[in-house]
Amino acid sequence: MTTALQEMKTVLQKNGITRDDILQALERFGTKKVLLVGDLIIDIYTQCTAIGKTAKTPTLSVKRVSSERFWGGSSLIANNILSMGGHVTLVAVTGDDWGYEFFSRKKHERFQGKFFKDVTRPTTVKERFWVDGYKLLQVDTVENHEIPPALEDE
Repeated sequence: MTTALQEMKTVLQKNGITRDDILQALERFGTKKVLLVGDLIIDIYTQCTAIGKTAKTPTLSVKRVSSERFWGGSSLIANNILSMGGHVTLVAVTGDDWGYEFFSRKKHERFQGKFFKDVTRPTTVKERFWVDGYKLLQVDTVENHEIPPALEDE
């Protein structure tokens, strides 16, 4: 048993939480309404294959095969809540860019998104480049400065 699993088991036992308690809570989850406030992240997984080395520097040359975009950060949690039958309202800030449209397209009967465009930042994107099953590189587009006061008031 892993250390994390042992720690979790100890905490559950210490607080008198049983397996049945957890199962009952999950069954009731569909009746819950959750307000989620958090950071939106677009996760992009780009699959590549190695095609060689560049001539001038010892740099791996790869060919892009495919890319998939997923909801990450708090939006991943929103999807998990929905998959368990819950209702979720997600409040978050996006950039004034394609990320706003990416998140605004979500249509689900138990989902409501309230997204605020911040013209001073891009939507956070984490793109991971996988080459033949190995993560070669991760490129993050992120800006962590304070939200402008007018947007915060909104």
